[in-house]
Amino acid sequence: NVNKAGQIEIREQIVIIQEKLDGYVVLERR
Repeated sequence: NVNKAGQIEIREQIVIIQEKLDGYVVLERR
């Protein structure tokens, strides 16, 4: 259970990082 929870948290962090990177890319394109 602990491992699964850890993996979920990591996946959520990756999604957040990807969203931030996408936001930076949009700002650069502007």
